[in-house]
Amino acid sequence: MGAKRRICSIILAAGKGTRMNMPHVHKVCCTVEGKPVIARAVETYNRCGIDNHWIVVGSMAEQVMQAACASPGNISFCYQAQQRGTGHAAGVAAKLLEASGYTGDVLIVAGDKVIEEGILSRLIDEFRSTDSDIAFVVGGAEDFPGSGRIVCGSDGNILGIVEVFDIARMQLLTTLRRIAAERLVTAGEAESLALTYLKREKKAALALGPLWDVIQDGKPIGIDVIDRNFSESDYSLRVGRQDLPQQMLSNVRYANLSVYLFKAPALYSALKSLSSDNAQQEEYLTDVVGVLAARGRKLTMTPVDYPEQVMAFNTQEELAEIEEYLAATSKAVVREESRSTRKASDWISIMASASPAVGEYFARIYGEGYSGVEGKRDTIISALQAYMECYGDNDVIIARAPGRVNIMGRHIDHQGGHCNVIAIDRDVLMVVGARDDGKICLHSTEPHSFPDRTLGIEDLLTGYTGGKWIDFVNSEPVRARAARANGDWSQYVAAAVARFQAKYSHRKLKGMNIVAMGNIPIAAGLSSSSALVVAAAESVVHLNEIEVSPENFVELCGEAEWFVGTRGGAADHASMKLARGSQVAQVGFFPFGVVDTSAFPADHLLMVFNSRQRARKTEGARDTFNHRVACYNIGREILKKEFPRYTGAIEHLRDFNTRNLGISYPELLTMLKKLPITLSREEVASAIGKDLSERYLSTHSSAMRSYPIRSVVIYGISECERGRQCTRLLNTGSAEEFGRWMNISHDGDRVVKWDSRGNSWPFEVEYTDDVLDKLIERARAGEPESELQLQPGAYACSTAQIDKMVDIAISTKGVAGAQLSGAGLGGCIMVLVHRDYSVEVERAMINHYYIPANLEPDFFTCSPVAGSGVVTI
Repeated sequence: MGAKRRICSIILAAGKGTRMNMPHVHKVCCTVEGKPVIARAVETYNRCGIDNHWIVVGSMAEQVMQAACASPGNISFCYQAQQRGTGHAAGVAAKLLEASGYTGDVLIVAGDKVIEEGILSRLIDEFRSTDSDIAFVVGGAEDFPGSGRIVCGSDGNILGIVEVFDIARMQLLTTLRRIAAERLVTAGEAESLALTYLKREKKAALALGPLWDVIQDGKPIGIDVIDRNFSESDYSLRVGRQDLPQQMLSNVRYANLSVYLFKAPALYSALKSLSSDNAQQEEYLTDVVGVLAARGRKLTMTPVDYPEQVMAFNTQEELAEIEEYLAATSKAVVREESRSTRKASDWISIMASASPAVGEYFARIYGEGYSGVEGKRDTIISALQAYMECYGDNDVIIARAPGRVNIMGRHIDHQGGHCNVIAIDRDVLMVVGARDDGKICLHSTEPHSFPDRTLGIEDLLTGYTGGKWIDFVNSEPVRARAARANGDWSQYVAAAVARFQAKYSHRKLKGMNIVAMGNIPIAAGLSSSSALVVAAAESVVHLNEIEVSPENFVELCGEAEWFVGTRGGAADHASMKLARGSQVAQVGFFPFGVVDTSAFPADHLLMVFNSRQRARKTEGARDTFNHRVACYNIGREILKKEFPRYTGAIEHLRDFNTRNLGISYPELLTMLKKLPITLSREEVASAIGKDLSERYLSTHSSAMRSYPIRSVVIYGISECERGRQCTRLLNTGSAEEFGRWMNISHDGDRVVKWDSRGNSWPFEVEYTDDVLDKLIERARAGEPESELQLQPGAYACSTAQIDKMVDIAISTKGVAGAQLSGAGLGGCIMVLVHRDYSVEVERAMINHYYIPANLEPDFFTCSPVAGSGVVTI
């Protein structure tokens, strides 16, 4: 899925590693899992198709050579006589490569790296699919505080990498000069400042040069001493041809993890431009990034999914932490794999038994004392029997994905907001066996509703040649396929398989025989379709032994569902994978992760009532959902255009908040007045430009002509605030206030208001300039009711029936709040009710909604359960 070129590695292993305090053992010869780190690294690179290695040695060269040669592969050694920096070390090997006529690709990495195969494979895929001159692995700046910072321009393009040492030196000198301009700086004060910024005396001496000697002599420092030792260039930094203001350095998001993949000609040329004109007087390999950026070359960053994908160590304690992490990971994998695969008949025998292990499994997933164990056991046995009838008695896994309820944070996961989720005891189950022919054979235990299907894995990716997944799913063939399928259940399984095959393109995924069954209400806002995606993804991961973090798994599932035609986020999939039993999990996005947890109110129940009005994402509803997302995106781009000084701070709609922008709440409300109340389809292009307009408008029908930008954006930013503060509110134990927030959130989706006599009228929330001006006045006066989380906005994805159910619920004694569940346009509502009044709300809903509408009552009380996975006993 990309042109295959040779890749060789340059492994830097010449340094002394003095901080290890192991004078007789080279750093790269330390063992991890009983194997020298450098040998382990070479084996990892071999598995990724890199079998020609150039290792740069220096200190303890013979020991390093002996350790490296324990691994297979074509290994050559280059000697760096003097340690003059990583750039110089790489140049030692690069000169030999260039002289040999090598023109392929070059991986450059330090010898002490412990790198997971998955991130290295992704680096290679992204490097080739983007036809980059260099791709390099990065991590979140907060996770790697000592690593060089990736500096990007206002347009988002990479400018270069600045070492933390150089940043700290500049900040130290700036502080010293500022203080010395006002008064003498005592030696003790100067030394304290130096160690605050640079941590170690050796670094401080290198950074300050002769000034450090003055400090050590105990002499006070005046501005004249500082001016004699430093020039103006010492108070700023440059990458390429650009000076970097300190503000740009403080806003960086990514840190460099020193894993680089180059086109060889670009590497050779850039290395020849390196200089040692820096604080440490060394040639930095990181400077190559700035050189290539200044030359207009193609640069790509590959972010890690989680920090442990690329680990390194400088001390024995850090090495021990790596050992501990790998040991724990290995034990978890072995434990799960040893109990997750059995013949179908053996699974039936185990499930039919009354063994303690079976009871422990159900307690682990559904909680102690769960009353539905027998029903769950019978369901699994029925699925296994159906599998044997279809495919015979062979080795299978049993994958499970629960339905979900997002109790706060609706419609905002794709905008970076926080969702607050629990998984419920309604599941999709898949019994899955492997095939060796690349086919996916699907059978449902409800064949009349879900007919048998057969898919070819290669056919799913016809036309995919690498590159961005979003470009592939936006392509006409994929969109046409989704339109033809019109929501067929096989599309959701296909979506998971296609996304994981595209992600792991270096391996061929196994085919699968699948029997599926489940009891999540369909098109009811409980994410039955996403549960299909997640269960299929669990099957792919386990059958193919793919190493993927839970966070990356969720992101891939979210992206997989784009294959069906929707453009939502990953909140549903996060709910299913990361659920924590009785805890509410707060999930953040961009970066993705579980941010916080809170206990659900012990004296309240969460009840779900099905409107029996189906919400189908693959019919006209999909256009409505995507239309609202387009309103978000258009509004965000208008705000960035109107307030260019904040462009770098606003990547997602959630970033438009007082904390991130450093402004007051009244100022934020004033900025919202710059948003148009509505735009026509034709006006969108002039508002945000043709390219962005085409991107956002292509996701839905051209018959949709009007875009209520202001009200949708206000819903989005207020829901982001409600989602962010949800766990804080729950932890205070204020169920009544949380219920009020549920009602406000629902009003943001509401389209009709009902009274107790069954009369209804359209519900509209207007955000004219006058309305905003009054809200601004109230905010300036400090009125609590003016706070952002108490403003509903107007997303308007409810229905008259849903609104009626909500109004029936909130008028019933004991109910704290009620709101739409899921994406909207039908489905279910959730009701927060005191456990003493659950019967009253059931009775009210039956008498005032189900019976008048001649509908069979359909409701249940949520029992929070553990997240998705495969059955392990």
